[in-house]
Amino acid sequence: MSDELEVEPPQPVVNETPYAFSIENAALYTGSSVWEIRDALRRGDLTPSYRGTKIRIKRSELEAWVDAMPNERL
Repeated sequence: MSDELEVEPPQPVVNETPYAFSIENAALYTGSSVWEIRDALRRGDLTPSYRGTKIRIKRSELEAWVDAMPNERL
């Protein structure tokens, strides 16, 4: 038996948060409703990306949209 410890090679870090979301998952990610996400897309507050015919919203878009929300009630 060897006194040396076997060291496993480091595993790559995988970001579990998706890069882009469907409308439904964007609503879950931001704590919003599907209606709010669709409304933000219609107003141009969120910019959609497309995978074929399916709308995707980039995580950075969603985070910027949430960060721009007011901190106090209007």
